[in-house]
Amino acid sequence: MTFVNRTTNCRSAVAMWVVLLVAVMGGAPGIAFSGSAQQPSIAITLQWSLSLDSTGEIVSLLPVNEDYQRAVREQLEPVIRRWHFTPGKLDGQPAATETTVTLNVALDPIGDDHFRVRIVSANTGATYKRVVATEYPKSAIHMRRQGEVSLRVDYDADGHITTVAPLEEKEAPWVDGSLKRAAVAAVKQWTMRPETVAGHGIAGAAIAPFCFSLIKVGDHSEQGDRCSHTPSGDRPTDPPRLIALASVVGIDMGAADHLP
Repeated sequence: MTFVNRTTNCRSAVAMWVVLLVAVMGGAPGIAFSGSAQQPSIAITLQWSLSLDSTGEIVSLLPVNEDYQRAVREQLEPVIRRWHFTPGKLDGQPAATETTVTLNVALDPIGDDHFRVRIVSANTGATYKRVVATEYPKSAIHMRRQGEVSLRVDYDADGHITTVAPLEEKEAPWVDGSLKRAAVAAVKQWTMRPETVAGHGIAGAAIAPFCFSLIKVGDHSEQGDRCSHTPSGDRPTDPPRLIALASVVGIDMGAADHLP
């Protein structure tokens, strides 16, 4: 297994917006590709709970989902441990900090049973603590309404949701109102796991993008976006990839030659 890192220095948790195809592949120890080497890249998202001391040294790095993509995760953890982190501050002084580090990773096929792991982006910030699945409105299904909904989610220092509001997308100015209402109703029931500095929770905000699609997973007979949010019966609804708008932690990922 080889690794390629697109050299990126992240001093803020406002990560780049990356449009990725999300593939749910279970907890298999490896990924096997069959057929042509021209297979498209597969995108996955991995998360770790990260604890830092007041100097930015890692105290603990624990996977949010230990069973998901175990082989890839175990190869990436030594890489993360070589990065430099800047902890949060309390009264202007660096202090012990807890956050969540999120990696968007691409698996690039390079032949049968082989792939290259490429770190697309990395960021820190809050994550979910409790998620309520979004229901696809029956009226929207009947009318075949589809679309993307992006919500700005504000939360307090205890992780309780304070405000939820749809963002107006210039690329998609019209989305059926029932889809927006369904996304907002679900998010209002969530709770967040905020970052902490010296044990104190930090209020913040994030973007939660939803994609409502009536195209069944694996159905190539229809054209359009294939999204993780589909009517029940196709596959479990995945929570959207949370995009933190700010973080108390900075990351310096280093250079590509630091990777194995």
